[in-house]
Amino acid sequence: MQNLTDDSRRRRPAPLCTLALAVVCGLQAAGCGPEAAEPTPDPGPSGAASTEQTDRTNDLGGLTVPEPEVDFGPLIAGEVRTHQFLLRNEGQKTVRVLKVHPECGCTLARLETTEGEEILPQGQSAGRTMSLASLPPGGECYVGIELNTANQRSGPLRKLVTVTSDDPLHSQIDLHLQADLRVPFSIEPFAVTFGTVKQGETPRRTVIVRPADIGPVEIEAFSELPPFLEASHRKVAGEDGESHFELELRVRPDAPARGMSTGQVVARVENAVVREFSFKVLATIQPRIRFDTGDLDNREHVDFGFLPLGQPVTRSIEIFNENESVPYPITAIEVDSRPPGIVEAKLLTLEEGRRYRVELAARFDQATTRSVLGSVTIQSSHPDLPMKRILFAGYLAETK
Repeated sequence: MQNLTDDSRRRRPAPLCTLALAVVCGLQAAGCGPEAAEPTPDPGPSGAASTEQTDRTNDLGGLTVPEPEVDFGPLIAGEVRTHQFLLRNEGQKTVRVLKVHPECGCTLARLETTEGEEILPQGQSAGRTMSLASLPPGGECYVGIELNTANQRSGPLRKLVTVTSDDPLHSQIDLHLQADLRVPFSIEPFAVTFGTVKQGETPRRTVIVRPADIGPVEIEAFSELPPFLEASHRKVAGEDGESHFELELRVRPDAPARGMSTGQVVARVENAVVREFSFKVLATIQPRIRFDTGDLDNREHVDFGFLPLGQPVTRSIEIFNENESVPYPITAIEVDSRPPGIVEAKLLTLEEGRRYRVELAARFDQATTRSVLGSVTIQSSHPDLPMKRILFAGYLAETK
């Protein structure tokens, strides 16, 4: 495990939702370090050593934490707080610390000596359980906690760290951290939805950002924007004397038509407490190509209805390219019919790159199946819509 000093921890950006744990071991009565063998009793009169060894085996450890809870009080999301829990062995037997485990998965945990040197786990030998370090009677350690509140939700925040040892009375000790977390910015709306947007359209949305009591704030720049979005901002003085920010978001006219797209807007700010804020954006960008099957309920679905045995039923798909600057050349059409051979398709070019019609014909020649399902795949060299699939369905009519 990498040895981190306090200075390096301050310089390196803390990971999201991170509890970085460092345990600083110092002994009042004896040294704290890697696993060490207990002293062999000095042989005395006949049977004395055996009796002393038996009494020591019966002694129990007494691993305690005088103050197992800490309340950091009100915090602004993004702040980092540290705390040390005193871990003391008040028993008469050496206790091995086996593990220090935070409940959050993105954490660091280790034991250190008072000189800052890492205590590495001792290997399993002579049937003994692997441990991080041992505390002789009267020994003490500090379980150091670093709480990073970045990207945490506002409201009560509770975290748990578990210390596991071979103490038969206190094999597991829970350390509790809590805080009342407040977000540094109120963002309305927090998730921005543009809905379905045809390529070339440029709808706008306004987002209001109100800073909490975190001191002077200025937006420096947008450090991250979705590829379909452009943004601007301005500072507005409110009637109550408090300033807020208005962010204007606009879908780019050249936004790629990739269907449903999600992204994140990240704004870098100048402030003593936080460095940025962010929120989600969702939009469905579609190319300006329209498919019409004549079905009033679903314009992109072909319903053959009920087909009389031996009689064909025809349907058509009208295709309109409404973007004159980007042609929609169709290169091929394919029919996937189950069972095969019931549906056929023919492509008619009405205006190259602009208008097409796909004629479909369905026919049941035998009554061996009662339905037909499948799709027509339209292939094109269009940069944003190389393939379009239209589903169809039909059923054999009952015969008298």
